[in-house]
Amino acid sequence: MTAIFCVKAHKIKLNPTPVQEIYFWRAAGVARFAFNWGLARYNEILDWNREHPETKQQVSGRLLRKRFTAIKPEWVSEVTAWAYIGAFEDLQAAFVMFWKKQLAGSLPPARKPRGDGRPHGWPRFKARNHTTPAFYLSNQIIRFTGHFITFDVKRVGPVNMAEEFRFSNGRILGGRISYSQGRWWLAVQVEIEHEPEHGDGAVGIDLGIKYLAVTSDGQVVDNPKALQQSLRKLRRMQRKLDRQRRANNPANFDEKGRAMRGKEWATSARMKETETKIAKTNARIANLRREIAHQFTTDIIRNNEIIGIEDLNIRGLMANYKLAKAIADAGLYEKRRQLEYKAAQNGAILVPVSRWYPSSKMCNKCGWVNTGLKLWEREWTCGGCGQVNHRDGNAAANLRDEALRILENDNRRRTTLAET
Repeated sequence: MTAIFCVKAHKIKLNPTPVQEIYFWRAAGVARFAFNWGLARYNEILDWNREHPETKQQVSGRLLRKRFTAIKPEWVSEVTAWAYIGAFEDLQAAFVMFWKKQLAGSLPPARKPRGDGRPHGWPRFKARNHTTPAFYLSNQIIRFTGHFITFDVKRVGPVNMAEEFRFSNGRILGGRISYSQGRWWLAVQVEIEHEPEHGDGAVGIDLGIKYLAVTSDGQVVDNPKALQQSLRKLRRMQRKLDRQRRANNPANFDEKGRAMRGKEWATSARMKETETKIAKTNARIANLRREIAHQFTTDIIRNNEIIGIEDLNIRGLMANYKLAKAIADAGLYEKRRQLEYKAAQNGAILVPVSRWYPSSKMCNKCGWVNTGLKLWEREWTCGGCGQVNHRDGNAAANLRDEALRILENDNRRRTTLAET
């Protein structure tokens, strides 16, 4: 199979010294300041153009970057220039994404108007306490040497990494340093030559909550319920954080114990310690969910060429408040996303089957449809042939057969068009 070029990301934990960590915080602050400055100027120019259509001004993230470079404060130059350059690139990408979604009509509906009067989906200002600290690094300055990365030799020097860079033979496209889970991380995008790898089988996958996934070839993936297992611990730590917040800010709560708006909030060292513990617990939950998804989807792609999967309406399913937490904990959309990009990278075919197709209700043997099937019924007996069907396994087999039928019809249609 012919090798192809694809883009992969490598995320590495960093071990900066205290001096290097101060540099990281400054660079992240510069990036946030530049983004907010650019967004404010962009909004001002748009308002001017709306009120004065005869003297419209051109505006873009790159034009704003040039203006910012000419008037930037001195403290911005204490870190690499790519920190604020990347912020304006992010701002431009946010604008492009908004206009594309608006033209395509794919912006999510707004439940209530925004406080700033801007349309739903328009970029927001980055708040200091509610934004992940991060800054961009260009491929022009990134250098890897063993367990060290260098991007600003004079001011920060080599930064230690927890592991060596894996894709040394690839072409680095860029990187980003961010702070989460109480640690600093480096994410590097690299273009590599990839040898597609997939099997020659066909499989149907039924995603769910009781079982994470059931395949038509009999594979059953248990749901680890990462959030459910850590929920008690999370609640305990969040109650502790609330007590600490109230003890440090007694004047910020009314007589009923409700927090008041527009107040300055003090943060103690122990509050920060509790917040870090909560962040690490949430990160562990996300990592466990992501790891199981990667293992499952990689195994599916390696052993199959055609994958049938139900085109689930995740947003609609989440509207059910009784099941929303369990559906979010299962991470159904993430599995669909991973199957899509891994299939594209490895030459496999992912076939979404209509969500209205009765995969669970139809007997895979004879085609009889059990219209009275309830959600809690895990097994049912076919009224046509008498076969006992396991709900998820039967659905997976139907999804496989429907995917094969869809592909066969598409091939026939292409053949007919080519002949005419």
